[in-house]
Amino acid sequence: VESQSFIRGRDYKNSIVYVTEAQNNSKEHLKVLLGRVGEGSSLFINGDIDQKDYDYSTGSALEGIQELLGDELVGMVELDKVERSGTSRLAERL
Repeated sequence: VESQSFIRGRDYKNSIVYVTEAQNNSKEHLKVLLGRVGEGSSLFINGDIDQKDYDYSTGSALEGIQELLGDELVGMVELDKVERSGTSRLAERL
């Protein structure tokens, strides 16, 4: 487990890089992440755009990621409901 603040200069080879709660990542953050993925590695990113903390003028990197990259290496799965709890589903309605 590492903070994204400390990944500059690293190279992840033959690894699975999993980034969670990425809804606050900017496009610049995404660029740093992609640049660290070495040979034989995969990058998985998850997040909920409805839960982003900041209103970046450039937007969250998760918004429109497929259009941004438009490459066969990029895939996306979108889940349409909260499975955590009934209370969590109420939070989505706010």
